[in-house]
Amino acid sequence: MNASKRTLYTLLIASLILTGATGLLSHGQLAAEETANTPLIYSSQMPRSQEFALGGTANFDVNITNIGPVTLNGVSASSTTAPDCDRDALGSLAPGQTTSYECQKFLNFDAGGHLNVVQVTGTASGSSDTHFSTAFYDVNGIGDSGLVLLKEPEIQTVKMGGTAQFTVTLLNATGSEMKQIIIDDQLFNDCDREFTGSYSLPPGADIEYDCSFANVQSPMVSIINAEGKVGPQTLVDSDATWVELLALTAGITAQPASIPEPGALISFTVNLVNGGSVPVTLTSLTTAQYGNLLDPNNPEVDADTNSCLQLVSSPNIPQTGGMKSCQFSALVSGQPSGFGVSLTAVAKDIEDTSVTATASTSVTISDLPSSISLTLTANPPFINPPSSPVDFGVLVQNTSEADAVTLTGLTDEFLGNLDGKGSCELPVASIPPGQSYQCEFTASVSGQAGQTKSRTVTAAAMDDDIPPKAVNDTETVNVEITDQPATLLFMPNVADDTVEPNDSCSRAYPLIADKQYAFKLPGIYPSDADYFTFLLTQSSQVSVVLTNFTPIYGQLIVRRGDDCSIFVGSNGAPALNRVLALNGPQPPGLYYVQVINDCKSSQQDCTIPHFYGLFVNVD
Repeated sequence: MNASKRTLYTLLIASLILTGATGLLSHGQLAAEETANTPLIYSSQMPRSQEFALGGTANFDVNITNIGPVTLNGVSASSTTAPDCDRDALGSLAPGQTTSYECQKFLNFDAGGHLNVVQVTGTASGSSDTHFSTAFYDVNGIGDSGLVLLKEPEIQTVKMGGTAQFTVTLLNATGSEMKQIIIDDQLFNDCDREFTGSYSLPPGADIEYDCSFANVQSPMVSIINAEGKVGPQTLVDSDATWVELLALTAGITAQPASIPEPGALISFTVNLVNGGSVPVTLTSLTTAQYGNLLDPNNPEVDADTNSCLQLVSSPNIPQTGGMKSCQFSALVSGQPSGFGVSLTAVAKDIEDTSVTATASTSVTISDLPSSISLTLTANPPFINPPSSPVDFGVLVQNTSEADAVTLTGLTDEFLGNLDGKGSCELPVASIPPGQSYQCEFTASVSGQAGQTKSRTVTAAAMDDDIPPKAVNDTETVNVEITDQPATLLFMPNVADDTVEPNDSCSRAYPLIADKQYAFKLPGIYPSDADYFTFLLTQSSQVSVVLTNFTPIYGQLIVRRGDDCSIFVGSNGAPALNRVLALNGPQPPGLYYVQVINDCKSSQQDCTIPHFYGLFVNVD
């Protein structure tokens, strides 16, 4: 083959490969952007290989298929090698529709092997897609008989990055010795051979050898030429081989890509792109974290929102950029970190050769600050000199939004470590967000009348982050020392709740002086509330003390007036023990105490019967 013809073939093949590769890259980018209106066109020619004599006519059947999801308009075809294959207006093609036509090439010139290259184009939604198909025709000129060149297999499919393997056979079909044999492959240099010098191929003998091409990255077609001399005459022959590409790429994205701890439901989008030149059928789609996405009974993925299930009935992914997209939702949870999700897709071609694609994404779980809140109460909040034991109530609430905390220490400024003091036992592991720990200890308080004795307790905890973070809180409670005798009005002792209904102001239960009682917890508000009443005969300082209020969440409210219409004060702090000290001397009259149970059933059992203490101190 002369130099100009060799250059022409090299440029033609290189152009075909580069154009095909660019087209595949474009499709991959579109899939990653979840473009639903991507045009996708495919073409082929039959027969792929044929042989003629000079003066004959090569006939080609051109088939064009819309393998994309949208209708193609303005479909056209052109060929630089066979103008008869040009078609300016083939009309429109609906998704999956095929059109075909026949065209010819008159073979009056250019003996040797040639490729008929047909370019087809279709448009949709302002964008277009192009595909190239090839057919080989070998034109026998003078001196073409007697040398037979065969390269096999004619068509083979290779995975991306794999190696194409060939067997080349050259037969001396003449009755004489053949010398100066040169075999030249236009793309695969490993298939080139020279048998020159004194080498001689006997009549009827052949040359056979294997060659290869490594790291296949795109579909390819290559012409191989051979020449040899029998006497003064040069004999030539050509053949062509196609390497089809088996390739699948996968992508997965998460929305949103960042969430606060402890986690949230994330929507994942999966994109599968067939970057090869043969169609494939999806056989498996899994994630390491959530299992089989094609299983409607997968407990990790909500079947109602899992559009990947549609791929079970529609698993085919067309060649040259065909794509499938789907979405599923799953829970991402854990400690602050990058939560990785790895995807594996498996597909096979018509020959059951499998191809695997993997992809991964990550969701950032951001840290939310952890915190605790310490509430400290004293019962009673006042004593007479010189000293008296006081019960101190400790409530540590986990006020974190997401972290569980482990209570590691309670320290009293006088007693030191409270572990083992009273009902306090440490450590307390894994207190969930919104829940709390409570205990009591007793200590003696002494002093002179008019003094205020303060007591400070510090709580220390560690959250469940990795690594754990320390949190703490400090609270101070005061005990007043007075020499004034206290008048105590005690609640009635009704262990069987027989005073019900006392659930309104008009049904308030009257207090009996100088008699100590306990009372059963009311039901959860607003279904129930407890009302009690007491009478002040003269202007007095009043404080109401609520003890052992195990729901912790609730309201202690004081009103006055015949119809409870005058609000006096309230204490809604979540605490086991709380004091409502009314501001200033209170005028004589009828007063009402309202106790509301705001137990949070999501955090504790509100059905366990409890009794609380309630008394009114009048100075």
